[in-house]
Amino acid sequence: MVVKIGDFDLDTTNISPADVENLRRMLPEDLQQPGKLSQLEIIIEAIHYIQMLQTKLKAEMKEGMK
Repeated sequence: MVVKIGDFDLDTTNISPADVENLRRMLPEDLQQPGKLSQLEIIIEAIHYIQMLQTKLKAEMKEGMK
């Protein structure tokens, strides 16, 4: 299955269960419960979480330059 997320096309057919588990573990604790999210939801939540962290880091870097 190919999922469009922002500017990215994500092919989820080649993602192993171990990869999905690694992504699940990096999510905030309330989303880490096994069975709470589908494989696709875990991938999407991980992408959103990474984007949020990148935005936060950029803001902190800007603030540090002042």
